[in-house]
Amino acid sequence: MKKLFSSCALILFSVCVHAQITFDPGYIIDNQGNKTACLIRNVDWKNNPTSFEYKMSDESQTQLAVIDSVSEFGISDSWKYIRATVDIDRSSSNLGSLSKTKEPEFQKETLFLQYLIEGKATLYQYTAESNLTRFYYQLEGKEIEPLIYKSYSVGSNNYAENNKFRQQLFVYLKCESIDQRRLENLDYKKRDLTSLFTDYNNCSNSDNVNYVAKDKDKRDFLNLTIRPGVNFSKLDVSNRYFKSVSFDPKTNFRLGLLLEFVLPFNQNKWAITLEPTYQYYKEDQIVTEYYQDSEYHVDYKSIELPIGLSHSFYLNDDTRFFASANYVLNFDSKDSYIKKDRSTTLEVTSGNSLAFSGGFQWKPLSLEIRYMTSRNILLKYNYWDSEYSTVSFIVGYKIF
Repeated sequence: MKKLFSSCALILFSVCVHAQITFDPGYIIDNQGNKTACLIRNVDWKNNPTSFEYKMSDESQTQLAVIDSVSEFGISDSWKYIRATVDIDRSSSNLGSLSKTKEPEFQKETLFLQYLIEGKATLYQYTAESNLTRFYYQLEGKEIEPLIYKSYSVGSNNYAENNKFRQQLFVYLKCESIDQRRLENLDYKKRDLTSLFTDYNNCSNSDNVNYVAKDKDKRDFLNLTIRPGVNFSKLDVSNRYFKSVSFDPKTNFRLGLLLEFVLPFNQNKWAITLEPTYQYYKEDQIVTEYYQDSEYHVDYKSIELPIGLSHSFYLNDDTRFFASANYVLNFDSKDSYIKKDRSTTLEVTSGNSLAFSGGFQWKPLSLEIRYMTSRNILLKYNYWDSEYSTVSFIVGYKIF
């Protein structure tokens, strides 16, 4: 079974290497204001980039653009970044590392800021590692300014917040549809700020481009797929006093329900998965021991719960290859057992295992091959040992 899985995995890997979405139509504006159409590698960055790859056509060589040479870049009207030299406070928001200073500790940096809302009032976001998120705003004809928010320490295990951004917005975003109470309760979060800037631009009869909404339209954050399939399972049982038994490989039915939580970055290519699955194995074997025959009977049923991380390689909007790694929790049925003759009945108590898989999806349909490492299903016993391993072929149908 391992050879079968290895062969299929090698084929999938070789296809996946060439299957990722790499370049989408976009544009670059250089330091002289010249706008050039090109193809940009669409990474859908979790953190704001400092460089990116592009090429002039499908056949041309890939080039690297760095922040010093690009004043703006984007992909169609899906998203875009602008270069700006701004004040940024990189104080930690982790409770154990809070600054003791209320005021922001600014330093000048040149950054690519991501557009969230564009209009008479424009909202930008900067995100970096260590959970650092900062928002910036720009009024028509004005400079880009930081929206000031900071958590700071006021003693042992206590903290306070500098919410000056509310005062800034109260002063600059005056409109009939925005009342003071709304600003007093405003959170320093993307959802609240994008909603406020959208309402202000609409109230001011300004053009309003909502890049957050465009991004959300492309995402399915939660997917549910029903996944029947077949298991090719093998069981070996050993005891220090008896002859080891290798049961014949069996083909059995399995049924799973996959929940996929898509992570909101890197073009939906990463997801956390959870798949409750019913599986069973039933087999009889006669073994000659000390010149007499012994009968073994196995009836093993369980609910497996693979929890894992999946990565997708998109060919287009309807087609993708994917690979995943899972940690598999196992919950045995109470009526599972292994019997040796009529004298010995062993209660099944399973360990956990790992699973690795790869597959292909076209629209709602998918095919997957999965290899599950061996697990001991006789953990309860000191003198017995076992190895239960499975290769699965799975068919999926995406419900939503």
